[in-house]
Amino acid sequence: MLLIGDPKLPDLHRARPSGWRPGRVLIVEDDPPARIAIHFLCLRLGFETASAATLAEAVPLLAPPPDVMLLDLMLPDGNGLELLRRVREWGMNTRVVVATGAYDWQLLEQVKALRPHFVLLKPLNWEVVRHWLLHA
Repeated sequence: MLLIGDPKLPDLHRARPSGWRPGRVLIVEDDPPARIAIHFLCLRLGFETASAATLAEAVPLLAPPPDVMLLDLMLPDGNGLELLRRVREWGMNTRVVVATGAYDWQLLEQVKALRPHFVLLKPLNWEVVRHWLLHA
């Protein structure tokens, strides 16, 4: 895992797509070190961020709808699928990346049915997260 300030951290400002503009990112992750790392990555890229450790904390942060949501599936008060389902049912234009350490193929099929824009298996590859955020 790369830590903020680590000399191995890639240059986050290189190769931004033309016309790129930062937006609002909602981070839903119950693991504090992961949530903080994603938060600082988003800030370094120029995004406005909001974060939640539970479904209950995340629901109010859907207004106004975020441009991007990084969503963990296994949360203390339920499954992140419920939040993804709400985003779809409410017709939000939020781009969703699911980040999970759950290797349950039945669960991943349920995720696929809700059409996230991307699924990342943990541990996260920070270069892939950076690329996805810049091209979301």
